[in-house]
Amino acid sequence: MPWWRGLPDLPRGAQGALDGSGWGIQGRSERSGEHDAGCRVAATSPSTGRTLLVSERIVAIDEIAVMFVAGDRARPIPEQAPLAFATLEGKLTTLRGRRFYGVVVDAQYRACVAIRPEDYAIALPHPTWVIPGGKFARQKLTHWEQHLHLIDQTMLQMRERADFDASRYCIEYYRSRRELLLMVPVL
Repeated sequence: MPWWRGLPDLPRGAQGALDGSGWGIQGRSERSGEHDAGCRVAATSPSTGRTLLVSERIVAIDEIAVMFVAGDRARPIPEQAPLAFATLEGKLTTLRGRRFYGVVVDAQYRACVAIRPEDYAIALPHPTWVIPGGKFARQKLTHWEQHLHLIDQTMLQMRERADFDASRYCIEYYRSRRELLLMVPVL
């Protein structure tokens, strides 16, 4: 069963952080170079030996105000995502400095971009929404463009956690062309 099945269709949230930078690590600082005791390599590429998946960390994020493009529910999620992102990116003046997210809402993929304060000075080209914040288990997938097949598999595995919160959404945060953060809500 795909990871997005059974996720709730939550009501639209209240206004959230406009800068999309509401990322916080519980415990030690991520920038200090310190690691959680359980942080280890979870998977490596057999051909290159590069790290692909890093074990889970618990993070807390603020809600994120976004513009989004919704996919076509009649299509499978793997087909919805690239089409939604192409439409989303097509109306942005620049992709530089933007924060991109993917969220599945009631079997519909939403390609999202965090709203920046300067975006309010112009008419927004897409509908807006707020990605609910809270506590999440996070796993980093490196070189994700070459390993798209690992996204669904990893989300399914993470949703098996005993503390998984099925009342909130799972989030993909496209941190860069090399790094994707997969997050599932936890209690």
